[in-house]
Amino acid sequence: MIGISGNVNPYAYLETNSLYNIERYYLISNFYLRFSPAKWISFRSTFSPYVKFERRGEYYDRFASRSISVARMWNDNTLSYIWDNHMNIFKEFDEHRISYDFIQSSQMDRFEEAYAYGRDVPFQSLWYNVQSAPLRDATTGFRQSTLLSFTNRLNYSFRDKYLFTGTIRWDGSSKLSEGNKWAYFPSAAVAWRLDQESFMSGISQVNNLKLRLSYGYTGNNNIAPYSTQSALNRQTYYDWDGQTANGFIPGALSNKELTWERTREWNLGVDFGLYGRRISGAIDVYDRLSKNLLMERKLAMPTGWATMIDNVGSVNNRGIEFLLRTINVTTTDLTWETTFIFSRNKNKIVELYGATEDDVPNRWFIGYPVNVIYAMEFDGVWQKDELAEEDLQAMEGTAKVKDLSGDGSIDIDNDMRVLGSPDPNWIGTFSTSLRYKNWDLSTTVYTKQGMLIFSPFHEEFTDFNSKVILDVPYYVRENPVTEARYSNTHPQPAYQGEYWGEDAEDYGFPGFNKDASFVRIQNITLGYNFSRDLLSRIGIEQVRLYFNALNPFVFTSYEGFDPEWAGATMSGENATNTSYSIYQIGATIKF
Repeated sequence: MIGISGNVNPYAYLETNSLYNIERYYLISNFYLRFSPAKWISFRSTFSPYVKFERRGEYYDRFASRSISVARMWNDNTLSYIWDNHMNIFKEFDEHRISYDFIQSSQMDRFEEAYAYGRDVPFQSLWYNVQSAPLRDATTGFRQSTLLSFTNRLNYSFRDKYLFTGTIRWDGSSKLSEGNKWAYFPSAAVAWRLDQESFMSGISQVNNLKLRLSYGYTGNNNIAPYSTQSALNRQTYYDWDGQTANGFIPGALSNKELTWERTREWNLGVDFGLYGRRISGAIDVYDRLSKNLLMERKLAMPTGWATMIDNVGSVNNRGIEFLLRTINVTTTDLTWETTFIFSRNKNKIVELYGATEDDVPNRWFIGYPVNVIYAMEFDGVWQKDELAEEDLQAMEGTAKVKDLSGDGSIDIDNDMRVLGSPDPNWIGTFSTSLRYKNWDLSTTVYTKQGMLIFSPFHEEFTDFNSKVILDVPYYVRENPVTEARYSNTHPQPAYQGEYWGEDAEDYGFPGFNKDASFVRIQNITLGYNFSRDLLSRIGIEQVRLYFNALNPFVFTSYEGFDPEWAGATMSGENATNTSYSIYQIGATIKF
């Protein structure tokens, strides 16, 4: 009953007393208070607490796990709140409108966790008897962070044609280091409604035309709490005068210089509406420069630490976003509308650690995106007629890579390069809706193009050393038992060479980097509305029957479960990340 992949067989899991169970309890609330002592001033306070209690239990009996029973239990408690206090002053003088806002905001996030593990549990008591296991373990955890913000915002409008907004915000984060917890972020925006100008009055085709320009700064403190502190949370044992002593060492290397990641952005945009707003949309062009980027980076082995959180450098993002809505046909019986959305972003590293030098161990390269595939380039399989007689035994049927340096040899320093990025070159969405009398039909198409990813799916299911799940045309040498097959896409099962399989990590897994571009039909909905005149006779306001298909089709060259989750691991919480095709038939009835 054990699957060929070496994982737990789902049928064996279902047919035994094994169980995975989750219980969650939520409290989501919002308290609101508003007070206006005069027409021109108002006060508002909003308090939004959030509470979650979660218990997860997992139990595998001996049959499902092939050897011994295993029980695990997690208890996680989350408490958070956001408290906003907002004062608004509004004045209007002739053709002038002025609004001032002062906002004070506080946020707290608190998390507690407890985990218990038992191996070889003697009773079929799920996860409620972990302490009876001869081998057991338990861990607990706690983290808390706070964010305090003060915002001043001024809005000004003249004749409802010339608009201005100025904002300055101060944020303080408990996650950052002493002396760097507070930072300020100013911004300003102007807009001009050209359609309100007298020189546009004679152009009847234009119903809306607005130019926008904004410039400002935002901040990011998205790191784990206590990253600036050394926590003694790893147990260790050492010699104390010939006796074994129990002690603790830091679990991670702290960084006492962590400060805010700060992003400068300007945005130029235009909103438009033409021909009675039958054609409308928006175009935005932006440029963002993020400095003191907060990221985890690898460290040299002599430091004794694998990674640390640091302000690593600067990254630039430039792009364009385009939205177009059209009303193609509108009559009494027929309406047809479409929406197009297109976005393209170019991401590149500008600076690292105050210099313009690449950081190869972290796979960060000046002028390239933050997320890249840095690897040797797969170049097929060594064929029999390509090799000298003395190389046949060792190399025939093994994976080969390109000699990018052209020096006649393959080495890790000169023949690896940036092949692409998991981030798409562009994203697009097309949606359309059609209504004819009582019938309606709508669909949405979504696409991501230009993604190159490392595929754990192919690492798992084309690693011939341990398991073969995919039916792939692997190379077969001439032999007296089976027919030879001269594949140039998959090496031989017996020995694939150093550039294929799980041992090819140092070379960037040349055979497992795949194009994950796709076009997905996100939904198709067909509905029918019964005549209201007919329904009114029996006291019903509306009846609508519909058929809905969610994610019915995807078009891609990627061979895995789902190209949108092609980078997901084959184990852990990401293992089940995939889109599902769902077909629904339903009815909406209103009385």
